[in-house]
Amino acid sequence: MSSQSIISSFTIVILTFKRDDILDTQASRLEQLFKREPIFNVVLVDNNADGTNRRQFFENGGYDFRLLRPENNLGVAGGRNLGLEAADTEYIVFWDDDAIVTESFSLSSLSELFESDVQLGVVAFRSFNPDTGKIDAAEFPHTNKSWRESEQPFYTFRFIGVGHAMRTSVFAMAGNYDTSFFYGMEEFDLAYRILDQNFKILYDPGFTLYHHKHQSGRLQSNEKWVRSYSNKLKLGFKNLPVLHLCGVAGIWFFYSAYKAKNITVPFMAIQDFLSWKRVNNSKRMPIGKSTLEYIKECGGRSFV
Repeated sequence: MSSQSIISSFTIVILTFKRDDILDTQASRLEQLFKREPIFNVVLVDNNADGTNRRQFFENGGYDFRLLRPENNLGVAGGRNLGLEAADTEYIVFWDDDAIVTESFSLSSLSELFESDVQLGVVAFRSFNPDTGKIDAAEFPHTNKSWRESEQPFYTFRFIGVGHAMRTSVFAMAGNYDTSFFYGMEEFDLAYRILDQNFKILYDPGFTLYHHKHQSGRLQSNEKWVRSYSNKLKLGFKNLPVLHLCGVAGIWFFYSAYKAKNITVPFMAIQDFLSWKRVNNSKRMPIGKSTLEYIKECGGRSFV
């Protein structure tokens, strides 16, 4: 592969919200990466909407840098869509502002993966907890969590927002992130639509980052579990056959009550979901039989 063929192949989109104290570390790692692989540009979507100019963190990295400052917090889905609008490259990479890729991270290797398989739509990254050195179950893109220790790539049916790369052209076929998922489940929703367009998702632990899980900008416990269960219901309603949707509703009703230690939480989530459904009823488009078969072949379960 010639160097000319991969120059400007990637746009790295980073959303930031209330995490200025880690942006220096993020910018430093991007600068190191650009010195090895000058094949990307960076888009920072600043969801803070506080008037502070955060260009200073990234302006000396050597790469082409664009700062997008929406008038208000667009959430994860809206912020990623805004970053996508600014991307003019063949591939787009998203990682969180508090997620730092390893020194050996290689965009050239990512490019080679995509070029080797035209049906590969997404590459999901491995996310380590820097305090434990382990992979958090919630950030492993498969329902079989016993596979977390695998060092081998495998096909899966979802990806985690903390770090992933995508073929930019998939958005034209599958659509953008659904902004009604303000925070959480937006990537699972998009994954179903991508699979329904006959693309594949690959989890490759060769692409690793450390997720520092900065607590600023995160939801508190009750609000987190209301949002989580409501989003699960939205996800199931939009994408899953009726029996699978019933499985989601039942399992996550009890799980959210247990995790929040508050029986009112799932009822608040159902109320939120029903309010959303009244104006989003037309979004129900269950995935096809071939997608369900793909999920089964991957060893996954669509209802958890």
